[in-house]
Amino acid sequence: MASLPTPDQITALAPDAASLKAGRDLGAPRKWALLGGDGETLWGLAQGSGKEPYQTRVALGDMATKCSCPSRKFPCKHALGLMFIAASQPDALAEKARPAWVEEWLAGRAERQEKAKERAEQKAAGAAAPVDEAARAKRQEKRGARVDEGVALLGQWLADLARRGFADAGLENHAAWDDISRRMVDAQATGLARRLRYAAEAARSGEGREARLMAELGRLHLLLSAYARRESLAPELRTEIEQQVGWTLPQEQVLAGEGLRDEWRVAARTVSEDDRLVLTETWLRGGASGRWAQILRASPAVQPAVDTWPPGKRLVGELAFYPGVEPVRALWKSEPQAASSPDTAVECEAFSALLDRHAAVLASNPWRSRAPAFVRARLGCAARSGAAVLVDEAGAALPLRAAQEKHELLAAVTGGHLATLCVLWTGEALEPLTVVDGAAWVPLTSQTFGR
Repeated sequence: MASLPTPDQITALAPDAASLKAGRDLGAPRKWALLGGDGETLWGLAQGSGKEPYQTRVALGDMATKCSCPSRKFPCKHALGLMFIAASQPDALAEKARPAWVEEWLAGRAERQEKAKERAEQKAAGAAAPVDEAARAKRQEKRGARVDEGVALLGQWLADLARRGFADAGLENHAAWDDISRRMVDAQATGLARRLRYAAEAARSGEGREARLMAELGRLHLLLSAYARRESLAPELRTEIEQQVGWTLPQEQVLAGEGLRDEWRVAARTVSEDDRLVLTETWLRGGASGRWAQILRASPAVQPAVDTWPPGKRLVGELAFYPGVEPVRALWKSEPQAASSPDTAVECEAFSALLDRHAAVLASNPWRSRAPAFVRARLGCAARSGAAVLVDEAGAALPLRAAQEKHELLAAVTGGHLATLCVLWTGEALEPLTVVDGAAWVPLTSQTFGR
């Protein structure tokens, strides 16, 4: 039996503020002609402007929804309203026998999930259509030549920049970086273009920008040097470097690798826009393995696809990790299922352990700039500068990087007391992603995309 959603989980699922407000308004049983639920599924008939009420369904396992209303938002306001009723007035879900339209939806979902699982297993077993190896080798050779040209161009650009000097005020302008970034994209070296964006952000970061810019450019130069001699490196390091430059691995190849089955906690999720794409980044933590995993999804901004798992959700499934050094990015081998085991407290790291772990990763992979962690900490201020910090149970403090509204939300939830948080350590500061408030997981990052 799946657990009912909490108000915070429902809020995290809302596609925008207007849908959330409308969903809350529909969280009143009097606005529904029928309300039902059986521990696995919710359903209801919502009174709308049409002749017939809207048929609304919610699968509690993964919070998937379907409604007969014309809305193009997912979940729609009716699904949100139905979930709000389940969260606040579960006794109102009086009907226990599933209507035929609910059974049909569930049967269709099960059939689609089974087909998706079969396709994933076929891909993992190499049962997909045969590949023209000669044609693929030719494409790889052609792309390799373009990437090599991009690497050489960027190396020369960095040398010219070093001769001019890194204190050049012109580096704060977008134009100083846009042309070389576009040329890296044209060379299919998208990883290098991304690293140039990091450097551009450092160049415009205000006080202390010179040191941050030097650090980013130093990592970029190291990457170019390693790429030039990748043939002599260990296989996992070579694969890591090639992916950092911008080579992509087919998902079939990743899924064919060894998987890790565990109960995965959804620690945090962020949604952002990058070059007309909506990027969803979901961080997971394995309960038994203690391993962190990152699920990335990209979809067109005109039709964004966002994972429906809210922070705090526990999923049982098998992940296949992209190869490399200390790999984190992963793919689901098959659709995960909601965990049925009793929930347990999150295991947190002391700041000293987090710093040691990050240092060990940097020693083997200097391009891994972020380390996720669960910490037990409270808000504080630095004694001399008054800057915001987080202070752990041992009294150790690390700088906090958070926008004003995020800082205020964190202060409101924690009240200055110790709380469990999911954070990213960047090497300079902690970026808070989620804070745990009792049984509720409160996102501190954007959960939806909207213009």
